[in-house]
Amino acid sequence: MQNSTNVDSKYLEFIDFNKLFNWSVAHNTRNTFSYNDKYAFSKIGDVIKRNRKKAVIKDEIEYQRVTIKLYGKGVTERDRVLGKSIGTKNQFEVQPNQFIISKIDARNGAFGIVPNELSGAITTQDFLSYNIDKNLILIDYLNFLSHTSQFLEICQTASSGTTGRKRIDEKFFLDLEIPLPTIKEQEVLVKSYQKQLNEAENLEQASYSLEEQIDIFILEQLGIKLRVVKKRQSGKLYFAEFNELFNWVHSADEATFFEDLQDAKYPVTEIGLAFDFISRPWKKKEESKEYIELGGIDPNFGVMKTKTVYAKKAPSRATQTVKTGDLIIGTTRPYLKKFAIIQDKNNGDVASSGFSTIQENKEKYNLYFLNEVLKSPIGIKQFEIKMTGALYPAITQADLLELKIPLPSIDIQNNIADNIQQMKDSQKDKFQQAQQLKKQALLDFENAIFKPAE
Repeated sequence: MQNSTNVDSKYLEFIDFNKLFNWSVAHNTRNTFSYNDKYAFSKIGDVIKRNRKKAVIKDEIEYQRVTIKLYGKGVTERDRVLGKSIGTKNQFEVQPNQFIISKIDARNGAFGIVPNELSGAITTQDFLSYNIDKNLILIDYLNFLSHTSQFLEICQTASSGTTGRKRIDEKFFLDLEIPLPTIKEQEVLVKSYQKQLNEAENLEQASYSLEEQIDIFILEQLGIKLRVVKKRQSGKLYFAEFNELFNWVHSADEATFFEDLQDAKYPVTEIGLAFDFISRPWKKKEESKEYIELGGIDPNFGVMKTKTVYAKKAPSRATQTVKTGDLIIGTTRPYLKKFAIIQDKNNGDVASSGFSTIQENKEKYNLYFLNEVLKSPIGIKQFEIKMTGALYPAITQADLLELKIPLPSIDIQNNIADNIQQMKDSQKDKFQQAQQLKKQALLDFENAIFKPAE
């Protein structure tokens, strides 16, 4: 028998017997959360109790189903369906202010508080819902706690199984401890966190209001006053001049819009006559390219993400190349404003055929000006008029060329674009400040209940 004194103790890890949750070496050696000794601890299972309210699905009743977003982004409605479309007839009914967690995706942050709008919604057994003991823990405290990196680590520690199929071990999860200040201490922590969140939300709202200010600025600069027209009653006869008909779905709203557009202080021009549309076919000589899809566009910040595609396996819609300075216009659901000016980082990338492209010509026009006008009520209203299709409403290239905008001189275009850019810089600053404040609020909350990282 080998003498125990020969064993190198630096390879041993010791755990107090009263801290053993089970006989799993992996579970116990990973349970190394840095708690702040300032507060008492409690097992999770002491403050939340399993909701076992069953729902027996009936074919003729419509049910609201639940989904939980990853990374702590909330609990929302999945869909509404008739019971006859639901295969599993024995489910569970959830109520507002319950804590809910996904067995499969808990390790990826799929947990949160059930909102009011999901009262009576149903879940399968793959979701665990719990009633919260409000005498021991505040709902807001648990909600904020669940957004911390340490709580995510708790869920990861309590999940086991093969890669990609790890499920949370409920008993182990409920046996893990969390910091549990007194209710009064929780109130202080929540109030401090909420104050910072409110400041962040105010900054975000100020950022969003700038979008409306930009729209107002554009209309004022172009001398347009858009009137609000009440919808005509159906079943009545109205007359319209033939030269006012832009399509066969004539309405007073459309007619008034185009009347207001004609009153602009600059000549109204079809963009197909004033701007240089172009299509540069991708010749697929390169082995791979970065691909720009509609989903990669942010209306405020342009191209935010691309994906690498290979010539032989590229999507059928990867058809055209773009260059620095191009304006790309998403023609499917154009009201989503998936438009962007191509920057140097995306020069030579491949773009989806779902974009129409206008090439840069600084001597002739300003594409930043055009981009903002198309995203304003001037452009969006015309998109709504000209779109066709039910599931994926889109505007054709021919209709896009016929969009009308007031077109001032290049100097005035440049001046308007510069002013808007200053407003957008302010918008971006406020948005970034809001995001930073949210991060700081969570960090302050974490540092208050957990030991700050060394």
